Formats: sequence, structure tokens, C-alpha cells
Amino acid sequence: MSPVVLLASSLLLALFFAYVYRQKRQQYLLVWSAGWALIAGHFLAPFLSPGGIATRWFATLDEWLLAVAALAFYASARMYARLSAHPRNVVAAATVAAFGPSPTRAALS
Repeated sequence: MSPVVLLASSLLLALFFAYVYRQKRQQYLLVWSAGWALIAGHFLAPFLSPGGIATRWFATLDEWLLAVAALAFYASARMYARLSAHPRNVVAAATVAAFGPSPTRAALS
């Protein structure tokens, strides 16, 4: 599927959930919308890389956007279920994303 289509669809989903948030004022919808916006940023990163070459910085940014989006979706699902998103779980996941094994880091080394 074309990266432009993926970028447009994830951006439209982010805007849709932001609209629903404005209607219902449920906090989990705002976090869910932020997750889709981060996914849109993930699909936008390759367009911003110089000359279309995936440099180390853009590959790291791309990977981090996906990790933070996953954490946003996790927190949103916990909020929807009226469960707390334990900060230690989020910190542990962020630490693993930052310092854990990564196919991108291995490919660029």
C-alpha cells in the first residue's frame, strides 16, 4: 500500500477521534487520537528524510513514534476499561523501547 495512503488514513483517523473527543469529552478518546497522530508521524518521517535515505536519526525517530503510539493505545485502552495505566509499566516499556534490541539499530550498525 502506498505510504501516502497510509499517512492520509492515519491522519484522518486522528482527526475523527479528536472530533469524537470534542463531542463526548472522554479522556481516552483524546489519548486514542494522539496515538493515531503518532502513527501518522511515523508515516510522515520517510517523507522528511533527506533524499529519501533512511538516516540513523530518522530511523530512530520512526521507531520511537511507533513505540510511543503503542504506549498511547495501551494507556487509552486501560482508560476505557476504567483501569489505571500504571506508570511503572509505561516506564518499563519506554525503557525497553529505548535500550532494548532493535532491528533498525542492528541494520544501521
